[in-house]
Amino acid sequence: NVPPDGETDACTLKACAASVLYGIPLLPGGVSDELSFVKGPALLYGGPADPTPAVAFGGNGIIKALALAAPADEGRRRVTAEVDDWLEFEREELRPALASGNAKRVDKALARVEAALCDHQTSVASAGGGAMGPADLAISLTLIGGGMSAAALPPAVATYLDIARGHPAIASARKLAGSLLPPPPYDPSNPSLLAATSAVFAAGILAAFPSAASLGVEL
Repeated sequence: NVPPDGETDACTLKACAASVLYGIPLLPGGVSDELSFVKGPALLYGGPADPTPAVAFGGNGIIKALALAAPADEGRRRVTAEVDDWLEFEREELRPALASGNAKRVDKALARVEAALCDHQTSVASAGGGAMGPADLAISLTLIGGGMSAAALPPAVATYLDIARGHPAIASARKLAGSLLPPPPYDPSNPSLLAATSAVFAAGILAAFPSAASLGVEL
């Protein structure tokens, strides 16, 4: 369930980055009937015949769901209580601080990230072992979306974001989000759409009834 602004929507980018990181493909669902009440991105998952598929809401929830569903044990091992704390920090402190523009709140939130990075180098959570984990996806994408210049960031945070931007999961998230966008609404007044629709219809007629060419049907 991807909104029209999915290529810039933080929640969608989190879901796409987690999809790449944990090797779980996402299928475009448009606006699913089961999720018609959802205003933001949501993940509907479960077996094809599952009468009650599970739903994960929001970017952090989807990151965690995909990590837990990863084919290998890698993702599950990284969903720890510490990671849950960092996901809550991103949602309750870092994200609101950046949105508020309050310098003191921003500095306080960044100081916590800086302290963790000084201890664990390239991952905020000790369980990450220096590799990108669920909390890193949430925090780095929020910071990247915040648009702060490197000069305004603590040194370790600026380095952390440089590394994150180059990670395949984050670098390819926007492209994947674009492939999951719902199709634009059909505009019957658009000449190019009318021409394309007519060409498809004519091709179908000629494929089914080759003799129709003698009646003047042209591609």
